[in-house]
Amino acid sequence: MASIHGYAQQKKQIEILYSGRVNWNESEYPGAKILTRDDSQQVHILHENINLWCDRAIQYSNENFIEAYGNVRMVQGDTITMTSKYIEYSGLTQLAFASGDVTLKDPSSTITTDTLYF
Repeated sequence: MASIHGYAQQKKQIEILYSGRVNWNESEYPGAKILTRDDSQQVHILHENINLWCDRAIQYSNENFIEAYGNVRMVQGDTITMTSKYIEYSGLTQLAFASGDVTLKDPSSTITTDTLYF
């Protein structure tokens, strides 16, 4: 006799691969970490097959959510790259909202806009 058990698929947590500095400001960003680049490199974030680099990030671990600021670059796999001034990214939905000089490139096209949901 065989039985089949259904399990809700757990979403992976957003990982911080590099941050020059980590701070907290509970009054302005309750429950969040403030991640800042240093002189050597940007903040580097990884989730599933998405890499994200930025100058400053606010990480809400409980919500699996990131706000990324300044020279933001998001790379999905090895074919899609998005750059902007600001990105909100949800690890739960794997959706991003980008604003400020947004450019999305894949091997066959380039999109340039002020805001983009991706």
